Amino acid sequence: MEICLYCQKGKAMNISEFGDISIKTYIHGNLLVTEAINYRNDKDDFSAMRINVCPMCKKELEELPEEVMEEEIEEGK
Repeated sequence: MEICLYCQKGKAMNISEFGDISIKTYIHGNLLVTEAINYRNDKDDFSAMRINVCPMCKKELEELPEEVMEEEIEEGK
């Protein structure tokens, strides 16, 4: 079985640049995370939604403990 670059290695599924703003979408555990960073004023924000299956390889995703998810997302990993 091949290793999925997206759900198992954390590769971004999408990266878009709009001037000083960068938007990145990636899988973290069982979350689909979209992160926006404004480099001009050094601000960032994100949204996350729970998913059960990787949209790229169709593998069932395991849920991470809540404290791990919150700490890692806040750190921007």
